Amino acid sequence: MSGAMISASSKSPSIESLGKPVAAIIDSFLKSRIHALTNSKDFPGMQPVSLDRENVGQLLCADYHVCEKSDGVRVLGLMVQKSASLNTPSTPSFFITDRKYEFREVEGMAFPNTDAGDSFHNETIVD
Repeated sequence: MSGAMISASSKSPSIESLGKPVAAIIDSFLKSRIHALTNSKDFPGMQPVSLDRENVGQLLCADYHVCEKSDGVRVLGLMVQKSASLNTPSTPSFFITDRKYEFREVEGMAFPNTDAGDSFHNETIVD
C-alpha cells in the first residue's frame, strides 16, 4: 500500500507521507504569513481538549466546538503563491502542518479561485 491510500483496517498515514519537508527559510515565511493572517503568534489549528475535571474550568471560560474523536492525521493547510523573494517561481503552492507546526509541501496540489478567472487561492488557510 502506498501514499495516502489507506484502508479502514490500516494504520493512519503520517504527515511525512503527505508532503515533503520545506527549507527553514520557507518554514519561517509560511509561519509569518499565518501569523499575519490570524493576528496571532500561536498555532491557529484546532487543539484537542478532553472533557474531564482537569479541563472543565478552561471549557467554561471560552466558546468551543465539539466533534467526534477522529483517528488519523490532523493537518492545517495553507495555500500561497511562492514568490521570487524565496528564490522560487511565483506558482500556486499548498503546504500542510500539524500541531508540531513544521510545514511540508504537497506537490501538484493547487486550488483555482473560480471567482477570479485564472488565478489561484493565495494566503488562504484551511482546517
